[in-house]
Amino acid sequence: MLERLNGTQQENLITLLAHDPINGKLVAQLAEPELFEGEFRVIAERCIEYWEDHGKPPGVHTADLVADFIEDPGNRKAGTYKRILQNMLKLSEGVNTEYVLKTLRTFTRMQRMKDGILKSAEKLNAQGDMAIEEVEEILSDLLRARAFQFEPGLRLTSVDKVIDYLQSHYSEFRTGIAELDRRNITPARGATMLMLAPTGRGKTWFLVHVGKQALMQRQRVLHVSLEISEEEVAQRYYQSLFSIPKHRETIETAALKIDDETRKVLDYRRNKIKRPLSFDDKNIRKDLKKEVKPWEFRLPNLVIKRFPMRSLTMNGLRAFLDALEATEGFIPDMLILDYIGITATDVNNPRTSLGRSMEEFQAVCVERALAGVTAHQVSKVGAEAQFVKATHVAEDWSLIMTADQVIAFSQTDEEEKFGLARLFVAKARTEADKFGVLITQSYKLGQFCLQSAVLDKTYYEYLDEMRDEIQSDDE
Repeated sequence: MLERLNGTQQENLITLLAHDPINGKLVAQLAEPELFEGEFRVIAERCIEYWEDHGKPPGVHTADLVADFIEDPGNRKAGTYKRILQNMLKLSEGVNTEYVLKTLRTFTRMQRMKDGILKSAEKLNAQGDMAIEEVEEILSDLLRARAFQFEPGLRLTSVDKVIDYLQSHYSEFRTGIAELDRRNITPARGATMLMLAPTGRGKTWFLVHVGKQALMQRQRVLHVSLEISEEEVAQRYYQSLFSIPKHRETIETAALKIDDETRKVLDYRRNKIKRPLSFDDKNIRKDLKKEVKPWEFRLPNLVIKRFPMRSLTMNGLRAFLDALEATEGFIPDMLILDYIGITATDVNNPRTSLGRSMEEFQAVCVERALAGVTAHQVSKVGAEAQFVKATHVAEDWSLIMTADQVIAFSQTDEEEKFGLARLFVAKARTEADKFGVLITQSYKLGQFCLQSAVLDKTYYEYLDEMRDEIQSDDE
């Protein structure tokens, strides 16, 4: 008996069949209509027929394929088909194609193996050694099916595929920090970005900031917290999205005048901001709902999940991703882990097991075509250093070796007071690295980065001037 894919997988596959001119063809070749159920099966059958007749996806004509259901006023399923078509149109903007196709290939291969094994067992039980040749033929068919699923890799003649990958790879996600984005230091599918920072200097704020950027690009985000509650993480997202402080107060921020060509700082100034909304307002519940209303179609793309500190293994994370897909129909594009250093480790060998956790985190991102972002503490020496470097990573150097991108966060007490911080790109596997970025920020407003500029030696001259100006104002 042929098993079927779950509802989420079926919906993703018919979306590719209907709207994706490249991957829809693969689905049409691999997927048998029997894998689908009910209305999904009808749509799949008719989309596959359309592919066979026209060699392209039906796209806007998908509704025409099921017009006999939709336009029949007496058909009770008309509303169901309309809802499915609307969901498909929304999904077409952001299906995790690589993961969906991998799931289909694995499922199809498994079904063929089960079918072949059952047929072989039946024949051997019924005919004994007389069935050997038939069983060998069945097993040979299985091997041919495996060869069909085999992916030989990439050849240099595949120019279009390479260019399409490169263009999407560096544009799909962004950090929202201009000086990083313009140098392609961004999250990417199948890769991991690691933020290094001293305790209490903004690791969680950075992760929330990157998650917010993905939401703004209509990506699905799973934010896993091992340190603070789900509600507190949600509050930080509200603060970051809408610049809402915890308390009603006047907030001072730094502002940069930046040269458009060189991206260097020309001048500093200070702004005073008083937001009309804060979390200690008596009407915050009502006012926040108003702020959320325009985002109601994007905010469901974020799932926040807390696990107890030191309890989460990478296999546990895999199991949660499976359950989230099966029960909620949620397949993330980005996986944020706050943070790798407090996942489950072997108390007898913490360093080695931490390094292994990072490797497994990378593997999860590759398996599921996710953009992975996490953070880690720096050592005591790093916490006291004026410039945080990759060598200041706490516990295990292999974290740096495994990560695709490593960003080190530096901030003196004085810079924190001024609303300034420095980022150093310590590693970028596929891009130029070893450069610094100056950012302005305001955690009171929920903003990890307000502006960014090239960090050069003139910064410290401006910092001296800013210090003198503030001292003069205070006097």
